[in-house]
Amino acid sequence: MDMMVSKTDLRIRVGNNVRILRTERGLSIDVLARLLDITPGYLGLIERGERGTNALTLVKLSKLLEVNVDYLLSDSAGKESPHKNDTAVDIKLKNLISLTSGYTETDLDFILDVVKGYSQAKAL
Repeated sequence: MDMMVSKTDLRIRVGNNVRILRTERGLSIDVLARLLDITPGYLGLIERGERGTNALTLVKLSKLLEVNVDYLLSDSAGKESPHKNDTAVDIKLKNLISLTSGYTETDLDFILDVVKGYSQAKAL
């Protein structure tokens, strides 16, 4: 990464990378903002390069979008996304797995019961 990049250029790089990765993964701005515990409006400001983000949010973004923080900070325009061929469902399942890592078996059983109930209700 170029060590002489300005704050504005860095915000624009991060914002472009987040927007590209979010759309490739089929995530709406509302869903990603909810996962990050920020408002959709603030995420929009980040994506447009109008606001920066703190280190914690940057790490959360990298985990949710399944890239290294370096990738988010890089001038990745024209580079192939690391998960370009993943389908939206693949990405959402990976995000679900990532979000539930560290949960207890009881927590996971509860989540599975909720999903089963939803599936049954949807089939009616």
